[in-house]
Amino acid sequence: MALVLQHLNRVDNIQKTIDDSAEKILEQIDLNKLLENTKPYLESVATAFLSQHRDTIRDGLKAGKDFADKVVQTI
Repeated sequence: MALVLQHLNRVDNIQKTIDDSAEKILEQIDLNKLLENTKPYLESVATAFLSQHRDTIRDGLKAGKDFADKVVQTI
């Protein structure tokens, strides 16, 4: 059970980092540009978000792999 709780705490911390940044991005969206050229604008915002959070996303992937490895070891 401790293994699951540790994993959930790690994931919660990563999720908080992403959520905080997502809120900042949402505040900065230019509605005029969004309405003028929706797809390219959203693609540029998404690309910026992903490039800023590449390390955080990798941390999340590593957390999932670590958890899976530990679960397999306990079986």
